[in-house]
Amino acid sequence: MAQLMGEGQVPKPDTALQAIFDQGKKVGELAPKLYPKGIRIESEQCDARE
Repeated sequence: MAQLMGEGQVPKPDTALQAIFDQGKKVGELAPKLYPKGIRIESEQCDARE
């Protein structure tokens, strides 16, 4: 079983993984514009760059 890493021990994503995260953020910004009557589902997750 993988051991969970503590705060501050998670490595920064490489360039490819960061690009995927950035694409997901763009989708999240565009979705309300394309689907203004859609239902927004909030997450308790935080931005990895905070």
